[in-house]
Amino acid sequence: MPELSLNQIGFQQLTVSNVAVSLTIAPVGATPRHALIYVGGDAVRWRADGVAPTATIGIQVPANGYIDFTEPMTDFWGMIKNIQFIRVTTDATLNIAYMT
Repeated sequence: MPELSLNQIGFQQLTVSNVAVSLTIAPVGATPRHALIYVGGDAVRWRADGVAPTATIGIQVPANGYIDFTEPMTDFWGMIKNIQFIRVTTDATLNIAYMT
């Protein structure tokens, strides 16, 4: 099987506070199929099923943790466009690399 590579097409930094937020797909007009998300500051919770997470419900990612949607053979577009985040205790910062 040939080796597949990912190419970064955008970057976003997003503050996560006490109201659920979604990713702003970057760059405009592109469809990222992969993303690597670094969580800084404090833990966050996320959901990608169309329901907003709360500070107590959702998949928790600790501060300095990653959400890794970079498996080359998988298309994560649905997760990327539907994912929402909320802080657990104090504001957090996400650093997101978008890839094709």
